[in-house]
Amino acid sequence: MGLTGFSFELFQKYAKKGDSILELGEQTIYFGGDYGKSAKPMFEKMGHKHTSIDANGQNGSIVYDLSVKHYFDEFAIITDFGTSEHVRDSLYNCWWNKHQACKIGGLIISENPKTGNWAGHGHWYYTQDFYINFAKEQGYGIMEIGEHPAMHNTTDGWNVYCVLKKTKQDFITEDQFNKLGIKNA
Repeated sequence: MGLTGFSFELFQKYAKKGDSILELGEQTIYFGGDYGKSAKPMFEKMGHKHTSIDANGQNGSIVYDLSVKHYFDEFAIITDFGTSEHVRDSLYNCWWNKHQACKIGGLIISENPKTGNWAGHGHWYYTQDFYINFAKEQGYGIMEIGEHPAMHNTTDGWNVYCVLKKTKQDFITEDQFNKLGIKNA
């Protein structure tokens, strides 16, 4: 998807200067004077220790396949502004990676296509119920949750967003995750 004005405001609401950030997908800016540019330099100018991972390896991102489990350093904030819906083989492993990379007390900020919107955009579609059930099962705190029309597309361009706070290290099983109601395209 990319970093929209809404995504950026959501990030700014929770980020503190100097926070370490793991960005899923090397995001492009879709607002303001830096429209069309990589978000990485902007985050670095803001004083964040920024790491982006993407299968494309562009603009300083590190190549990772999120459908395979990886071990990362721990970050204060994990962002997923339209990446996890593209993970074809194992959404569970993608979420395991996000959880593992987030330090206890850290945040996972996700914004992805709402079920019934952005037809053909990815492989997975989200609902608020998924996040509510996931947070309950995993023990996350929900800092904020909602829906909004991305890039002003009120017809079929709605996204679901959620800010989750990690409270424990263990992660739910794949069977538990698969019962949470995530929709596969």
